[in-house]
Amino acid sequence: MRQSYRMITRGIMSRGRIARRVLVPLSVAALGLGMMSAPASASDYVCTSGCAGEAKFEPVGEHFYIADLKADGHSVVVRYVRHDICSPVTGRCQVNLAWNHNGANSVPVDHNMNIAEGVEVDWNVCLGEYGSQTILYDTCHAKVVSHA
Repeated sequence: MRQSYRMITRGIMSRGRIARRVLVPLSVAALGLGMMSAPASASDYVCTSGCAGEAKFEPVGEHFYIADLKADGHSVVVRYVRHDICSPVTGRCQVNLAWNHNGANSVPVDHNMNIAEGVEVDWNVCLGEYGSQTILYDTCHAKVVSHA
């Protein structure tokens, strides 16, 4: 039996209404679930006062990328605290330093860490003197709280 154009389009339209009735609520539900969860791989990026140096924390793989942007004679340092390495007695956590002492406009240093997913990392980026391991605290960005 041959169907007319009108019958065919009516069938398509009917299926379209059914699809909309099913797919629209599913899409809205999926969108709502996506909005409830935080992004899994959001990077944090900050610079020193005056932006002479900058650092980016990449949670996927747990990397700091540290760049020196100004030929001012200073190195760039990230001071970070991992909340997975803490003393059970004092509760104090390990403080670490990651330096870029390669000079201005050099390739950013890739400081790779091995941190379990979800661990909190508090950090800031500053200028400093690599030779004496001195941090120039007046150049530091405010503390950033990230998660691996």
